[in-house]
Amino acid sequence: MHPNSDWQTNQQHPSENEQQHQNNGEWSGIRPEQRAYNRNHGFSPFTGGTNGGWLEMTPVQAAKYQLKRAIKKLLPAMLIFLVAEYAALYAISYLIDLALSQQIMLSMTSGLQFPQGTYFGMRNGLYTLLTGYLPVVIGELAAILYLFGITRIPFGKLFCRPQLPIRRSQDNAPPSKIGQAGWILFAALAGIGFSMIGQLLAMIELNLLYTINFPFYTPSFSTDGYNILDTVLVNLYVCVLGPVLEEVIFRGFLLKGLQRFGVSFAAVFTALLFTLYHMNLVQLFVPLIMGLFLAQLTIRTGSLIPAICCHILNNSFATLADMIMPASDIWSWVFLIVESAVFIGILGIFWVFYGREFSPILKWRHPVLKLSAQVGTAMTTWPCILLMVVYVGTILASSLMTMIGY
Repeated sequence: MHPNSDWQTNQQHPSENEQQHQNNGEWSGIRPEQRAYNRNHGFSPFTGGTNGGWLEMTPVQAAKYQLKRAIKKLLPAMLIFLVAEYAALYAISYLIDLALSQQIMLSMTSGLQFPQGTYFGMRNGLYTLLTGYLPVVIGELAAILYLFGITRIPFGKLFCRPQLPIRRSQDNAPPSKIGQAGWILFAALAGIGFSMIGQLLAMIELNLLYTINFPFYTPSFSTDGYNILDTVLVNLYVCVLGPVLEEVIFRGFLLKGLQRFGVSFAAVFTALLFTLYHMNLVQLFVPLIMGLFLAQLTIRTGSLIPAICCHILNNSFATLADMIMPASDIWSWVFLIVESAVFIGILGIFWVFYGREFSPILKWRHPVLKLSAQVGTAMTTWPCILLMVVYVGTILASSLMTMIGY
């Protein structure tokens, strides 16, 4: 049994009111262990019903009810993120157009030409920062504020000192800071190995989409033509700020908020949410596989620090690899094969030494619901349905714009 007090059996005596009704035979349809489960988890038959009647729940019904309540409280954070992001996008775009209204009018009336690589005289790098990345940051901060208000999980608990599975020395001295940093680096490099597996699966997916001529949208993180300041700011978000904010949302508040329903469900469901968050088909397998690994890393160490380091290193390496990728098709394939072999090899070594530290995590399940039942229950809540509708709509809209060359 996982050491989670929320699911440990709490041997409480029935209340006087419950005992009276039990003696009268009014609980005859509910087994004793079901009554204990209902009572220990807040589902007394004397508190339910719209007309003062009884709400007699089996353990399965009670568990599904609790799970749905938790999802309905936590998942609006994703919708708040989307609303805040797009509201900020339209507000910032309006203010930019208002500031550049004179230049826009001159371009429309007198055919004034502005330098290439600018938006009516504004640097493309600055314009992308303001309309592409700043709204995302605003949306992520809005989601974090909402989740903090709902869960009340202190940030100090998210960023506590990680409990690393490092063997102690013969004198039982704690591992040195260098040893701890080395283990986190080892885990982060193994995480890039998981990312490489996701990229190989994504290549198969994209080749299939090419075969059926599906016009999928490919997000671009290129900084070609940007000045040094804009390039630094873009990469600062992609490689540092973005990973930190995303980890606080997904492996922080959401993972900890769902962990009492079983760490296997919490890891799988937050990985699915992390995939939906990216809102495109190209970034499908990498967020899913990385999300599972980062969730396990967070659960095993009890801290966001290793997952953040892994996420930062992964994004930084992807950015660097994109910069140094050979232009030739042959050499780019050679580069991809070499980097995949290196990092998947590191992943293999890491798993040989520490895989036993992670395998028990996903084995701990909910005592009542199967994992498939938990995922199915969560996916049928209104926030999750709405999020999936937005995801599918975004995919179709971006594909349509790609098809017409917008």
